[in-house]
Amino acid sequence: MPNDVASPPDQPAEAGAVAGELARLCVMLGADSFHLYRIAARKRRLVPVLDAGWPAVHALTHALPDALPNSFAERAATRQCIFWWGKEAYCALPVTSGWMLRLDCSASRAGLAFPLVGAAGGHGTIVFAGRRICGEEEMLMGIHARAHALFDALPEAQPARTAPDLPAVSPRELQCLRLTADGLTSDDIARRLGLSVHTANQYLANVAEKLNAANRVHAVAKALREGLIE
Repeated sequence: MPNDVASPPDQPAEAGAVAGELARLCVMLGADSFHLYRIAARKRRLVPVLDAGWPAVHALTHALPDALPNSFAERAATRQCIFWWGKEAYCALPVTSGWMLRLDCSASRAGLAFPLVGAAGGHGTIVFAGRRICGEEEMLMGIHARAHALFDALPEAQPARTAPDLPAVSPRELQCLRLTADGLTSDDIARRLGLSVHTANQYLANVAEKLNAANRVHAVAKALREGLIE
């Protein structure tokens, strides 16, 4: 691994710190932006997590999934090769190696997508996009390894973000919602998380309000549809 690709962090990082690290990798590749996605397990679709516009949302983040092939999320969840697109003249990469796969993509920028696997088994991908992306094999391997570590550094430390019109949902609100989806009652959730029943109910009421849901069951349904929980 190249010396300028840092080793994995010992402790989970805040989203802003991870964004800063990804921005540094972006510069190393000569890319203009980065876009980190989680791959929803059930429907195999890309769910935005973090991008170069943090704490806002970069305009390209919600356009990229539509520009990529329909099969991309499934392929990124089952393969660990690096995907790339763009004219070779503007994407100076070792594209003849067997661990890089070219995609048909309608995006206006060249791009690299690194599939990611979390320690708990979740899947994701980090996309770097730009007019001209350059990288030698050793550097790309180092960036891929670092991106894996950064993906692991964002377990529940980061509020979930989907479409720009949805408000951020806190990690604790998501925990309560996930446990509700698993069939736990407010009493169960309070015991599991070490909260009072009143506090657990308040978290659920807050997330239902943020998602414009009629009740917690409706909130679970909307969160599943938006990819906030699985």
